[in-house]
Amino acid sequence: HYERNNPVNFVRNFRTPMLILHGTADQFGDVDKLSSLAEKIPDAETVIVSGAGHFFDKQLEMVEQTMKEWATRMIEEL
Repeated sequence: HYERNNPVNFVRNFRTPMLILHGTADQFGDVDKLSSLAEKIPDAETVIVSGAGHFFDKQLEMVEQTMKEWATRMIEEL
């Protein structure tokens, strides 16, 4: 059952650029597992935010800036 629903089976088919933000202190997901999954997504860019939890409470400005810069690069590449 797990293999049929394994997220890796879905992400391999993604064909849209993707920005993945993850905090090292995220209580809901392990950075190593996310990185392993992200490596399987074509055109994914992963940003690991040191000390950030799941909601980036103390890093919101940095996360917002990262997202703006990424979106700008994606638009320029069109």
